Amino acid sequence: MAISLGIDAGGTATRWLLLEDDKELARGELESITGHIFTPEDKKRNVSRLEQLCKDVLQVSVPNAVVGGFTGLHINTEGSRVFSEILAEHFKLPLQKIHIDNDMHIAYACAFEPARGVLIYAGTGSVGYFEDADGNIIRSGGSGYLLDDAGAAFWIGQQGIQHVMRSLDETGKPSESILAKEIYFVVGSNDWDNIMKFIYSGDPRGILAKLSPAVTRAAAQHDP
Repeated sequence: MAISLGIDAGGTATRWLLLEDDKELARGELESITGHIFTPEDKKRNVSRLEQLCKDVLQVSVPNAVVGGFTGLHINTEGSRVFSEILAEHFKLPLQKIHIDNDMHIAYACAFEPARGVLIYAGTGSVGYFEDADGNIIRSGGSGYLLDDAGAAFWIGQQGIQHVMRSLDETGKPSESILAKEIYFVVGSNDWDNIMKFIYSGDPRGILAKLSPAVTRAAAQHDP
């Protein structure tokens, strides 16, 4: 009997799936877990969420092996070491039974045989990705939301809220455009103070990405 845990950790949410051979035992979802542990605050937040994921899984069963794809994480980095050790400790597994990499490697493996295609991904971030038969990687983009990630959910949400807030600056009152109403609905308010609290109350990458569907809905209603 083989019990396997798969983890898909993106910039907006993290999902996990527990299998016994090919039979699904359980699945779950929690907040974003990323390999961006460059500050003590980032490390504390991401480690805490990964530990919570382990606790949720252990309520169902103990996996024999773990495979995970984490946005912003790469092999042979501190993030890879820290996450692998946490998984090994909680599940009492040798490190050889844990394989974690960045989410693009996992996504590519699901879509293509090596060297058989190019993956264009636009989620919270955006990247073009290719792996050859020897494991060499060619990528374009994926530099993170502070540098680019154009066309991704963070970028779309940011463009939308910027447009709405600039309208407020220009007119001195909340915009009544379709776009503004869709964004206010997600935020829960059209008040400047409440909007600021919403945007800056947590991880801005995931928060602004959550505004992307509001921009999509406004576009579907032909808001120019």
